[in-house]
Amino acid sequence: MQLIKYPHNTCIITSWNKGKHLSEEHRCKLSESRKGRFAGVNAPSYGRPVSEETRRKLSIACRGRRHTPEEIRKQIIAQTGKTYSEERRRKISIALTGKKLSLETRYRISQLQIGKHLREETKKKLSLLFKGRKITHETREKIRQARLRQILPIKDTQIEKMLQQKLMEKGIKFETHKSLPGQPDIFIAPNVCIFCDGDYWHANPKLYKDVDFIRSKNKVALEVWHKDAEVSRSLESLGYTVFRFWESDIISNTDACIMSIVDVI
Repeated sequence: MQLIKYPHNTCIITSWNKGKHLSEEHRCKLSESRKGRFAGVNAPSYGRPVSEETRRKLSIACRGRRHTPEEIRKQIIAQTGKTYSEERRRKISIALTGKKLSLETRYRISQLQIGKHLREETKKKLSLLFKGRKITHETREKIRQARLRQILPIKDTQIEKMLQQKLMEKGIKFETHKSLPGQPDIFIAPNVCIFCDGDYWHANPKLYKDVDFIRSKNKVALEVWHKDAEVSRSLESLGYTVFRFWESDIISNTDACIMSIVDVI
């Protein structure tokens, strides 16, 4: 029904399509004719509340649909600078509770976040949000597994490349940054773990005293040594053979390092 106002009176006109059911073919034609159109704020339906039934139908209709890069770009532009009310945030939070994302979606989100820096205000809000929250054993295990899969540093260091090159020359197959405790820099099946320890990053005892502060680790040298020793013991308890080579030793005598590995494998 539509309310029409004339200068002298007001009358109600019933919509021409009220009670009519459109055929599937007609619906498809209407859908095709409206593709790419944007109604905007002047549209009759702008600002009207949408019923739960209509929301459900829209949700089913859009399920599995993939947006084109151009559509995604337009959505990002439309959302830029927009702030949501507390009620809207609460509804979004409830809608996403318990929802599990596919591995593909997780990977895409991860790639989108690379290089982004959070504002200080956002960091403070996140800190307050998680303050006092207890982490379950299951969540701790998920975080641990995620960190095992994370490759740090992202690129191989120069000393790692030196050992890799020598191993390739000898025809020895290996993997890099294996998902094991401590994430060995080089892994040779079935059980050889090799760590290339930087003189500064791991506080080479030839250069540092136990009380020297290692700024990159935010620890004193003694704590760094204990941590590395703990990783080595953990791997050895699982049946792995562990090699640790200092940066200065790899640079000065790479062949000697390789020979000690060859003798074992």
